[in-house]
Amino acid sequence: MESLKSTKEIVKFCEERGVEMIHLWFVDILGQLKSVGITLRVLQEALDEGVGIDGSSVEGFARIYESDLVAMPDPSTFQMLPWKVNGENVGRLICDILNPDGSPYPGDTRHVLKRALKRIEKQGYTFYLGPEAEYFYFKGLKDRTLLDSAGYFDQVPDDIGTELRSRTVEALQAMEISVEASHHEVASSQHEIDLKYADALKMADQCITYRYVVKEIARQGGYYATFMPKPVYGENGSGMHIHQSLFKGGKNLFFDAKDKYHLSKNGRAYLAGLLNEHHVTLADSKVGPQHLADVVGLFASGQISSAGAKSALAVAFGREVGIDIEAIKRGVDALAVAEALFAAEEFDWLRRLSTGERLVAFCILAALAFSFVAMSDARAQEVIDLDEEAKKAPKKGGGKAPAKAAGKAPAKPEKAGAKPDD
Repeated sequence: MESLKSTKEIVKFCEERGVEMIHLWFVDILGQLKSVGITLRVLQEALDEGVGIDGSSVEGFARIYESDLVAMPDPSTFQMLPWKVNGENVGRLICDILNPDGSPYPGDTRHVLKRALKRIEKQGYTFYLGPEAEYFYFKGLKDRTLLDSAGYFDQVPDDIGTELRSRTVEALQAMEISVEASHHEVASSQHEIDLKYADALKMADQCITYRYVVKEIARQGGYYATFMPKPVYGENGSGMHIHQSLFKGGKNLFFDAKDKYHLSKNGRAYLAGLLNEHHVTLADSKVGPQHLADVVGLFASGQISSAGAKSALAVAFGREVGIDIEAIKRGVDALAVAEALFAAEEFDWLRRLSTGERLVAFCILAALAFSFVAMSDARAQEVIDLDEEAKKAPKKGGGKAPAKAAGKAPAKPEKAGAKPDD
């Protein structure tokens, strides 16, 4: 909560609101959300000293003989969950992962992003991101029945998917996450919620929260939501466009009123940098069956090029004069991305770049790190299950549920003291 400025204020707030449980969130190297629950009694100690975790049990973290790590809560990320858990109010904090000596753990993706952002902030720049993450609703984890047969922007009467999406927007705003728009996507039972742009670190935290809230609201209603890139055979896959912009002194460095496309030289250089590094920024590697090849051809990035409007291109720019890259399909080999991120900062070519060129490179690293933090969704078993379902699924037009799905919408999430954004 932005109104809480210190750890003592957080503890006092929890005492006054009767918050007995606080979840400490962090992600593994694949972007999977992890959590450690603590009680109010030890909250102040956790905020001051962190909470020990076994890094060897977390994907991509420490080896067994160097497993001691510390989850250090970031006080600025405190929020109340907009629903009760077992009848109790619950708070959450997002953590940085530290070594026992207090130094940042190199495998912490949040630290990777903070390190990249620090370099451009030293030059007076601010990097903004605005993701558009798509997802599907199913009738259940084991029941792959779609909830509707609607399409892009369709407003379907008594549509349970639309009701779930509306409840999700309310929950996000209760957690002080601003939502610009939400709508039905191209595929049946596919939806999208667009978050208002924010600085890269804040948006990475919001994106992790967004995925969790989408899945939790669906679960509360007895349904299942997934961000997998290709869960339904013959239907459009899910992607995540990332709108990007770079500001200095309140000025959008990508904008030039005199240019034909209103795109400045900085914007063109940034665009060229994204295209040049397409082998890293595009999801061209593989996790299980969720390969980009399964997605390309159905309104996805199929060309390494750019244009002034969205199409089957990797990068686009439009009226807002920001860069929009369909960077991650969440079917990415996170270890390969990590290797590129960590190695890039040591490459000789980076040190030979001019100041302006380095700025572009650092922004790319920041965008990649954001995607890296936010990208992964499915557990291995979910991938296997969906792959089997895809092989059995009928072609487009068959096996869909009617527009009016059975079942009741979930109750509205309970407000827990958070003031929604305007």
